[in-house]
Amino acid sequence: MLAKEAEPSFMKAKVTLDNDGIKALPSGQVVLEINPGVGKMIAAITAVVSLQWAADYTNIDANCVIFVYPSGGQGSMLPAFEEAVNGDVTGLLAAGESRIGILQQPVTTNGGIPVSTTNSDFRYTNQSYVIECFNGAAGNFTGGDAANKLTVTLIFETVDTE
Repeated sequence: MLAKEAEPSFMKAKVTLDNDGIKALPSGQVVLEINPGVGKMIAAITAVVSLQWAADYTNIDANCVIFVYPSGGQGSMLPAFEEAVNGDVTGLLAAGESRIGILQQPVTTNGGIPVSTTNSDFRYTNQSYVIECFNGAAGNFTGGDAANKLTVTLIFETVDTE
C-alpha cells in the first residue's frame, strides 16, 4: 500500500541586484541562498526575473546566455535566456522599459513523446541555485542606471533524494 503524502508546498527564494550587480553579472555567479539539506534537492518550478528600468544596458554579446541552475553544475530544470535564439537578453535588459522574464520547465518531446532527463545526483543533492551569465568576449554589461534593479525569484519545492 502506498503512503499518502502531503500536498506540495512551494517555496521561493529571491535576490535583487542593483545597477552595479547587473553590470557585473557576466563576471561571476550570484547565489540564491537556499539550503535544501542533506539528502534533499531543490526541484525548480519556475524563475521570474524582473527589471525595474530607468535606462537600457549595452554591450550584450550576440551569444549572451543567462542561466538559473544548481550550484553543483549546469543541468538546470529550467531553460535559459538566450540572446542568439530569441533576443531574450536584450528583451529583458535593453527594451526601453521595465520587463519581466519567466523561465518555466519546458515540455520537451521526441516525436510527441515527453522526454525525461537524468543526471548524477551530486548536481542536485544539497545544492543551492545560482544565477550566471555568459557574455562571450564582450565582458560586463555597460549602461544602465543607478535606479535599475533586477530581481530573480525562484519558485521551488524541496524533494528527498534518499
